[in-house]
Amino acid sequence: MKYTLSSDYFNKDWNISVKCEPKRRILVFSNVKYPLEQKIPTQKNDILVFLNAGVSARYYAADPVEAKICWHRTTHPDFGSVLPFCENRYVTSPQEIPQSFIDDLEKNYDWNYTPRSRRKKCLTTGYIVVNWIAKNYPDRKIILVNFGMDVQGSTRRSTDHNWQFEDRQLQRFKHIFTADAKTFRKRKIYIIPRPWLGDNILASAVIKNIIATGMFEINVDPRGKSALWENCPYLNREITRANCDNVFRMRDRDRWRADCRHLIDGCTAEFAGFIGENVPVVCRKPEIWMRLPEDRLVEPPYIVINTGWQNSAETKRWSLTYWQQLVDIFPDLHFVQVGETRNHAVPLRDTCNLIDRTDLPRLAQVVRDAACVISPPSAVIHFAEAYDTPSITLAGGREPAGLTAYPGRDVLSVIGKLSCCRRGGCHNSHFANDRICNRPIRIDGDTLPSCQCMTMITPEMVGEKLKQILSKGE
Repeated sequence: MKYTLSSDYFNKDWNISVKCEPKRRILVFSNVKYPLEQKIPTQKNDILVFLNAGVSARYYAADPVEAKICWHRTTHPDFGSVLPFCENRYVTSPQEIPQSFIDDLEKNYDWNYTPRSRRKKCLTTGYIVVNWIAKNYPDRKIILVNFGMDVQGSTRRSTDHNWQFEDRQLQRFKHIFTADAKTFRKRKIYIIPRPWLGDNILASAVIKNIIATGMFEINVDPRGKSALWENCPYLNREITRANCDNVFRMRDRDRWRADCRHLIDGCTAEFAGFIGENVPVVCRKPEIWMRLPEDRLVEPPYIVINTGWQNSAETKRWSLTYWQQLVDIFPDLHFVQVGETRNHAVPLRDTCNLIDRTDLPRLAQVVRDAACVISPPSAVIHFAEAYDTPSITLAGGREPAGLTAYPGRDVLSVIGKLSCCRRGGCHNSHFANDRICNRPIRIDGDTLPSCQCMTMITPEMVGEKLKQILSKGE
């Protein structure tokens, strides 16, 4: 039998719309206690999955969803094998764990329940769960809502680099905090910088990198340096340690490796690994928001020198005899001393003494108006970079030259010239107790020793750099 279509069939206006149903969702929650008002909205056809006995599950106990599943390695210590707020499935089958992942764990991680292994344990469970979900629910879209929020900062020494294994595991979750989940809210981060002024100045660039992602709201613990942060436009002052999603302690545990990157890059990368997100480095320059005094303590032109050093890093000390020789080489230049007596700043002859006379805004103003800044690695070097003031850093061999160096700035480093720093910074901070420098040298006229690497930087070397800087500015 032969069938034909009439011409009316082709002339008819067929208005046919095909409706494509979006994939239903599986929301995976990590084991974190976050404020109840930050709950994300759920849908009736959602499946909610909670890790490690489901602390987060209590927030969603009354939500009408398709299913609630809780994962844990063992039975819950309080409820046994039945949880009152969700269905249960426990990680008990070794067949569900990829063998390659087990091999990595056996090399880098012990399976004991200790605070030091908490971060890896979370990642292990999370990786197993996500693989199981993808295998058993291929028709669903997986959204990891708050993964990484309960990952705490490591308390281990910087010489223990097992944390690099942890960060590699975070890279397995390419869909962490996906676009669907990002629309609900920005994560609130409370940042605690290291206690020193220089690290706080560096933190300004790290915070700018974090804010540039558009995924986070930030507040900073001022740690007695409120003047540095009071006018920062990037901070949400309502975020506290009590209501934030994460507390991030800025350490940069990678700072002492041989091919060390700049502290700004290192701290940004550490935050990215901590939070489980890609945070590109878009800013490598500190930013200062303080209101500076209009009057001046000293009129330019002048050279700022910082002769002090902190008790936490006495190997940064450059010989006072060398400082005085540098001043004597340039009798026509005006040298201004900054610093604090508690940081061992000692007045020199023929200089303008501003030791203990500058608060943070005044110190920033003095550095801003200087023709050049000369100092070991310290806060004044970072202030100088923020205001584009030329600087000379007396780095020696304690830390890699790139750790605090900025493009176009002079850094006098002796990395590679001594056996103790042949492969990078030695990280020795003291002449006694912990991290001892075994090469102390006492220059004639000094009451305290200096490291051999610092004595290899002579006043003549610094003077040549200073002449080059001043000749460019003429």
